[in-house]
Amino acid sequence: MRELARLGHRHVVLDGAALHSDAAAAGRVAREKKGSVVAVFAPEDRGPDGRRPGAPGLCATRRDTARTAIRAALAAAAAAAAAGTPRVIVRAGRLPAIGEDHERTWGARMEEHGVSDALRADVRRTLAAEKDARERCLEALCRSLHELLKARPDTNWLLETPVSPLGLPFPAEAEMVFAEFPKARLGYWHDSGNAARLAALGAVPQDEWLGRLTPVTRGVTLTDWSPIAARMPPGSGNVQWRALRFQVQSGMFRVLALDPEYPASLIDDTLREVANLGF
Repeated sequence: MRELARLGHRHVVLDGAALHSDAAAAGRVAREKKGSVVAVFAPEDRGPDGRRPGAPGLCATRRDTARTAIRAALAAAAAAAAAGTPRVIVRAGRLPAIGEDHERTWGARMEEHGVSDALRADVRRTLAAEKDARERCLEALCRSLHELLKARPDTNWLLETPVSPLGLPFPAEAEMVFAEFPKARLGYWHDSGNAARLAALGAVPQDEWLGRLTPVTRGVTLTDWSPIAARMPPGSGNVQWRALRFQVQSGMFRVLALDPEYPASLIDDTLREVANLGF
């Protein structure tokens, strides 16, 4: 936060597995520089290889597993309050059991051969076969959200675009979730890179997310994706920036997300490119 502030960037979103102990300090630094912590991401469990996607999370049908994710989300809400923001962005998780093997296979096929019609067909077959499991996980997600909203009714809970085709919720599923909690502080946070990945795998078209969820969308993560890399600078991957530009509304937060190894000194150049894309 201090490094970004020295470069003139005063408003941040905090994300990462070990950030919450520093959230209050980051908030103080931001306020000293007349900036703010806009939101805090709840931590997520990682898969066995340490990469996303991880454990089933809030949508887990096993309540002991779901409660672990709920505790993590509540800890994030406390950290967010300490940092001076009411917004917590949560990842709902994915289908249990089958997820890790399928994700490894799909990821390896993309890295070796790119995205193909055969790969998309495999993803669609898997989604069709797991329809009942998705419905059970969606019900579990609603139970978890009910607990979060009851425990922290003043927190703005925001569901992020899932990174995996086996993740929840898709746009139509999200509409069902929001209909269950019409007056709650619950909304959607769009991730352009995740949406591009899901579209490339044939799960959901990129423009369907904000096409259906604009009324409940509070923010957008601007980042690019390709079959060989994620968290790329906008304009360097598969995101349909022209279409997204016309979907993003003026009241939505816009946050640039890059790989942690991306040099901070290049952020100004990247932000100029983001502006050239119309944001």
